[in-house]
Amino acid sequence: MEEEEHVVDAKATVLANLLSSARGRCVVHTGAGISRDAGIPDFRGPNGAWTRRASGLPAPECETTMALATPTLSHMALVGLVREGYVNRVVSCNVDCLHVRSGLDRERLSELHGNCFAESCENCAREYVRDFEMKTVGFKLTGRACEDCVDGRLRDKVLDWDDPLPKKELSLAERDSASAALNLALGSSLQIKPSCDIPFKTTRKRRRRKRDEETNDAVDDAPGKLVIVNLQPTCKDARAYCVINAKCDAVMSLVCARLGVRVPDFVRHDVLRVSHTCKASPSGTGFTFTLRVRNAHDDRESIPWLSRVEARVGSETTFATLDRQPFTLKRTIRDDGDVETKVEVELTFYFQRARDAASPPARRVYDASYANGGTSNRYSFETYRKSYAEAHSP
Repeated sequence: MEEEEHVVDAKATVLANLLSSARGRCVVHTGAGISRDAGIPDFRGPNGAWTRRASGLPAPECETTMALATPTLSHMALVGLVREGYVNRVVSCNVDCLHVRSGLDRERLSELHGNCFAESCENCAREYVRDFEMKTVGFKLTGRACEDCVDGRLRDKVLDWDDPLPKKELSLAERDSASAALNLALGSSLQIKPSCDIPFKTTRKRRRRKRDEETNDAVDDAPGKLVIVNLQPTCKDARAYCVINAKCDAVMSLVCARLGVRVPDFVRHDVLRVSHTCKASPSGTGFTFTLRVRNAHDDRESIPWLSRVEARVGSETTFATLDRQPFTLKRTIRDDGDVETKVEVELTFYFQRARDAASPPARRVYDASYANGGTSNRYSFETYRKSYAEAHSP
């Protein structure tokens, strides 16, 4: 279904010109197709979940986990276009958290179907984005509490099939789409209602048909324009000003190059908690030292981005390898009167490799004390970094 390279190149120029003309009044609507190059299967693409089901085939395999998926060039291009003032809102039907991870301004993002890595307080609405997926859907209680509210309980932010779209997110999406000079549908087949109708608010007032000189597409002379970028045709193509049948990343790379917009690097930061306890042994001749490495968001959850930990306590000459979660190291310390009250624990953290991004191991020193019952520290890491310089040259 993909159009020839020279056709895509010409239409990308048309889209870049439209973005320039509509600067600050463009809304981008993203679907599953924008995340396909992150290793997350789409639904109606050539190898999509619904496409394969219709052919009696099993669902496609994910090339990564949702927790390790990294934003695509298209996700990062939208970050650049928002920062440069070309795009004023991104409306997404995806729940994969990739727009949030990309660093897109949260105030410019409307997640109509929710986010499977987010939960919010039922009292003050504060949002918490986690590094692990929620175990529930349908705005159910997660068992965690708000840090700001007394008795504030957290609920997941993933819509179930019968749930209405979130009012605030929907209202902002409809308002900005209706007043936009340009709506861009990116990687969406535009079939899920009511989300699929929102991009057409800009083309509602139709006057007459004409033929565009650059694309030769028959279009309506409307107050705002709609462009659809999707690998295969959609049922709404006839209503669009321009249709580009190509991969999202290819088109967005060309568009940013035309506009002179730099596609930002993707940098992911994660945090964990290291703690220890010291308990006297039953015999009274020493104590048990226990070191724990836990998820900073919730001790009960695993750390999806951490592969293993190597630890060396004090004067030990070798490292102990912790490769099973929950990461725990125990040592029996004999107290003969010469035990130091403080000890350094040298830790090396090895990160899970993402599909197309990785970072080297990181070393930290944890200061432990045998004299008190236990302490803890939080450590932050740059766990992944990916540059788009090779794929995109403005």
